[in-house]
Parts: sequence; C-alpha cells; structure tokens
Amino acid sequence: MSDSAQLKIKTISAMKWSTLSEISARVITPIVFILMARLLTPADYGVTASVMVILSFAQVFWDAGLGRALIQRENNIEKAANVVFWTNLGLAAVVYVALFLGAGLISRYLFKDPRIVTVIRVQGLIVLVNAFACVQTAHFQRNLDFKSLFWVRLITTGAPALASLPLAACGFGYWALVAGTLTGAIVQAIVLWRFSPWRPSFEYDREVAREMVRFGMWVTVSGMLAWFYSWGDILLVGAYFDTRTLGLYRTGSTFVLTVFAMALGPIIPVVYAMLARMQGDLPRVRTTFLRVVRTIFLVAAPLGAMLFITRFAASYIIFGTKWSGVEVVIGWYALFTGLSWLVGSNNEVYRAVGLPAWETKSMLFGLATHIPVYFLTVNMGFGVFVKARFFLVFIGITWHLYLLSRILQIHARDVLFEVRHILIGFVVMIAVSLAITEWTSYSALTQGLIAAPVAALAYLVIAFTPKSASFKEVSGVIKALRSSRKRTA
Repeated sequence: MSDSAQLKIKTISAMKWSTLSEISARVITPIVFILMARLLTPADYGVTASVMVILSFAQVFWDAGLGRALIQRENNIEKAANVVFWTNLGLAAVVYVALFLGAGLISRYLFKDPRIVTVIRVQGLIVLVNAFACVQTAHFQRNLDFKSLFWVRLITTGAPALASLPLAACGFGYWALVAGTLTGAIVQAIVLWRFSPWRPSFEYDREVAREMVRFGMWVTVSGMLAWFYSWGDILLVGAYFDTRTLGLYRTGSTFVLTVFAMALGPIIPVVYAMLARMQGDLPRVRTTFLRVVRTIFLVAAPLGAMLFITRFAASYIIFGTKWSGVEVVIGWYALFTGLSWLVGSNNEVYRAVGLPAWETKSMLFGLATHIPVYFLTVNMGFGVFVKARFFLVFIGITWHLYLLSRILQIHARDVLFEVRHILIGFVVMIAVSLAITEWTSYSALTQGLIAAPVAALAYLVIAFTPKSASFKEVSGVIKALRSSRKRTA
C-alpha cells in the first residue's frame, strides 16, 4: 500500500475517533457542570477560577511551545522527544517552586483572598503532572492515533466527576473542584503512559534543543497573547471584585460557551479543512466562505438571543437561587457570543489561505481595544463591566470585516447582505423579549418563558422567508433527500 493511501486511512480513522472524543466530552462535561453548580456556591467557583487564571498563565512558560514543535518535526524524533520531556519537566519544576513561594503575594496583592494561598500550592501540582505526560500526548497527535486519545479523554472526562461530586455533596466546597482537577490530570497522565510505548532516556541533544526552542519561542509569544485575550477580563474581575462575583462571571460565561460549543464545535474543524483545499481558487473561497458565515450565523444569532431571553430561567432552573446575579452574565455574554460568530470563522480562513499572521494581528488589535475598555469600566461596577464586554463585539466585527475586504476582497456589504434576514430576525427576537418585559407584570422568569416561543416563531418566519438564501438552501437539501429516497426505493 502506498504512503498516500496509508495516510488517507489513518486520517479517516483519526477523524472518527476525534469526533467520538468530542461527543463524549460534550455529553459528560455539561452534566457534571450543572450538578456541581447546584452543589457549590459562586464563591467556591471564584476561588478556583482565581487559581486557574494563574495556572493557565504558568502553562505558557512551562510548555514553551515544545509540544507543538515535536508534532511538526520530521527528523530526530527520539532526540526531540527527550528534549521536550526533560525541558518541560525542568521548566515545570521551576514554575511550581515560583508558584509555591509566590502564592502569598498573589493572594495578598492580586485577589485579596487568603484561601487562594493553599489552593495555588495544592492545585499547582497539576503543572508537574501535565509536564510528565506532555510528550505522550504529542506522540499520539503526531501519529494520528486519535483512538488512544479517545480512550484517554473519555476516562479523563469522567474521572474528575468521581472525585469532585462526592466531596461537593459532603460539603467540602472549593476543595471538591481542586480534587476533581488534580484527579483528572493524574488519571490522564497514568493512562497516557499506559497507552504510549514511548519512554524517556537520559539523553539531551543540545543542537536539537536549540532548534526546538527557536520554534517554541513563537508559539510561546502567541500563547501569551491568547492568554491575555482569553483570561484578561477574568483577571480584572478577580482583582477588582470579590470571589463570589468572579465565580458568577466565570461560571456564567463558561455556561454560555459550553452551549455554543455543543452547537457549533463540530463545524469549525470542517470549515478549516474545506477552505484549505480551495486556497488556490480565491473566487471559490469567497463564495464558500460567505455560505459558511450564513450557516454558522443562522444558528449562533438565535441561540445567543434565546439565551438572553431565557437567562432568568437558566439561572433559576440550572443554577438555583444561590446563584442570583449569574443571569446578568448569561444574558449579555450570550448576546456577545452570538453576534461575534458573524466573524467567528475568520481566523479559519486566514490560516486556510496561508496567512496565519493575520490571526495574531487580529488578536493584538483585540487586546489594544479590549484592555483599555476593561480598565475604564471595571471601576464603574460589575454590571457596567459585563455590558461593556458586549458592546466591544461591534469593534471586533468592524475590524474583521475590514480585514476580509483587504485579504479576500469580501466587502462588509456582501457579508451583511448574506445574513440580512438573520440579523433582522435576531433584532426582532430581542424586541419581542423587551416588549413582553415592558408590557406585562409577570415575574422575570415567567416573562422569559412566554417570550421564548414567540421570539423563536418570529425568527423562523423572518430568517426563512421564501426569498431568503437560508430557505432556498434548506429547501434544496430537503429536495435532495427526497430524490435520494425515491432512487433508493
């Protein structure tokens, strides 16, 4: 069998097991998330969120981009694997010592909560555990062995729940979350070592190390930018507000992102692969990309609006009365996330057409606009800060639409025209919700439950008018399925 045929078979197998891995995680994780939220308090989540901000930043340094360097490497694989293992383990030890000694300062000057000291020192052990198994993960990915990674992820997804749920039920508070995180990491490391045949040797090639570090430096820089972009708002909420408020913010935003990931997660990898195969045919890339934007936004916009409309119901039914205030985060973060998907696949097209640098430039622009607004609004109160996070989406959309016109010659009017029915439907959904809130005297929970079906019906009528592209596309799919059934019969 030729090398290309073998690669094709391995790729298909990898896609199958990767998909199964995603499905298993998306089924188990939300269930555990809801159960834990009912058992614990916002303050419990705030304590662990504070620590995760620090540990995620620390990972950028101990990982140093060497895992990715190993995945893309074509020669001296064994030497490179040893370099990655010993370098990451050494860096992880240095990072953990720094965390252990600096825990008091972090608690006193950043988060102002003495409980964080012990949690950093205990949960910080995850740095060493993850570094101990980083090469095994990279080897599986490099060899497209996603079947092994499927079993690793399946076991790892369930293991934290087995540790955290009983402790949460017994009243151990945030320590239940710490135990779950550590248990998951330890079990993952054990399973990775059990499945992987690779073992380290006491060999360290300095020339290979220099090559790996040169590659890893750029990955580290990108990782730092990504950290500030992903965790900057959480860091400021933790620094300026108490741990309960941080717990509300972190958990509310995580809930929204989990819902969107379940709806859109399987689509994005396919988008990149599809566009990458067309990169030599820019007119085709433009046409396909506009269809992708419409398809994604067709789901994302109403999903964001529906979460906003039912935010009080979600807070009461899923989280309970002790999570009062989380509805503010769910509502505004849902609107932000739903609208941001208008340009949410832009980074995929930048990479697909061979211009990945624009992804980094976009991130830099986002930091330049987000951070000043964060600092300006964080002193105005939590509600203002959350709402400002929503309004920033319009700056991001404007920037990405400008980049599309510059890189692919797709003008903003073309994108907006493609999704015009969806945008009108989105606005009508919000208007219906606000009207019911204004004109009825029911509780906020009841108003949301009344507005949800009315808004959903209004959206379907507008977004799927007979003249809309979405209606024509869905009709085409239905006709194709019917003709396929007739031929089969």
